[in-house]
Amino acid sequence: MAVSPSLATGRGRGLRIRIAPEAAVAAAFLAVRAAVWALGLLVALAVPADRALE
Repeated sequence: MAVSPSLATGRGRGLRIRIAPEAAVAAAFLAVRAAVWALGLLVALAVPADRALE
């Protein structure tokens, strides 16, 4: 992740952090992977609970 000189010196307008494209792709991939894992965990926990109610 590259930090702009204006951010490093504390001057400039706003927060400017540029992220390399490959880092953005990796972050998106990990976010999707975590969402799929969480959904799988939810289903794995919900199925036995549903069967216990029957």
